[in-house]
Amino acid sequence: MTTDIALKPALLLNLVMDEVNPVSDEASLLGDEASFAIGEASFAIGEASFAIGEASFAIGEA
Repeated sequence: MTTDIALKPALLLNLVMDEVNPVSDEASLLGDEASFAIGEASFAIGEASFAIGEASFAIGEA
């Protein structure tokens, strides 16, 4: 009987973690996707900045 009482919190924790882990994994995936989107946006900003620099240089030469 004592062993059963000692195991119940561990079993309950396992049940809770079985529910939490998929949610945690999904949140991690969403974070990865957001990070990738931020990286793409940063790259686009860099390209736009380069194009502005080229245009500015062309204006300076004209």
